Amino acid sequence: MMNFLYHFSQKHPILTIVGLVFFVIFAMAVWWFFKRWKADYNSTVVDKTLYENQYFDETHHKPTEEPQPHEVEIKPEITEENIEEKIRIIEPIEEFSEEDIPVEKIQQEEIVETPKKTNLVIAFYIRSFNSKGFNGADIFAAMEQVGLKYGEQQIFHYYGSEQLSVSMPIFSVANLLEPGIFNAEKIKEFNTPGLACFMCLPTALSGRVAFELMLHCAKRLADLLKGKLEEEHQQTISAEYIDFMRYNIERFEYQSQQE
Repeated sequence: MMNFLYHFSQKHPILTIVGLVFFVIFAMAVWWFFKRWKADYNSTVVDKTLYENQYFDETHHKPTEEPQPHEVEIKPEITEENIEEKIRIIEPIEEFSEEDIPVEKIQQEEIVETPKKTNLVIAFYIRSFNSKGFNGADIFAAMEQVGLKYGEQQIFHYYGSEQLSVSMPIFSVANLLEPGIFNAEKIKEFNTPGLACFMCLPTALSGRVAFELMLHCAKRLADLLKGKLEEEHQQTISAEYIDFMRYNIERFEYQSQQE
């Protein structure tokens, strides 16, 4: 075989060069298609537990006890043998009265208590594969198919469907570009590199149900617009990330019940 190729290249050098060029182009095309297929495959979230009864049953996985904290290192007790090592000698300071302290300094040094966190914000991002982004007309058509309604603040809102329908938005979808709105009068004239799906717990539904609904709708939007579904750090959403978010939601709901 090698002898044949060698003699053929000697007799037909031009055909040999043309053949090599076509072979290189073919190899590059195969590599590009494989890379694109791998990106599409990685952007697909296979969630076998989606819409199983366990996530829509209000009594299932109801948090009854807070997850166990991580083990912490216990410092040795202070004894007579090591008490001298624990004591730090402080030089006495001059006595002072309240009159010696300026009022302005007292105001500056007032301790402000940090309010407890009462909300949990969860967001997914749908980004376009190409530089042109998503066209406005395609976005409005995809939103209608998924069941989102254009409304307040010029963004889209999801209110559920059938028995899960509520009066307040479960989650919303905004433009990834500032100021985050969609101009309904110019839907064919604008493009955007991506969309932001977000919700703020608590909602009208339980956190578990609201999360599964947003995840499902975000996946459908990504499929319809031929985009990729990512988390806040611009990484493709994985099964591990979804489990982590479910854990955070259960922990948040448990802590809310304790307040």
